[in-house]
Amino acid sequence: MKKYFVFMSFMIMAVSVALLSIPVKASAADLQVKWFGYSQ
Repeated sequence: MKKYFVFMSFMIMAVSVALLSIPVKASAADLQVKWFGYSQ
């Protein structure tokens, strides 16, 4: 039972990290596009 609990908490943590990284990647790409647009 404890192994199952550890596995579930790890899966929840991985999913939350993946969901948090999506907007970070999108904003980073948006910033790169704006920076390249301004620099040229």
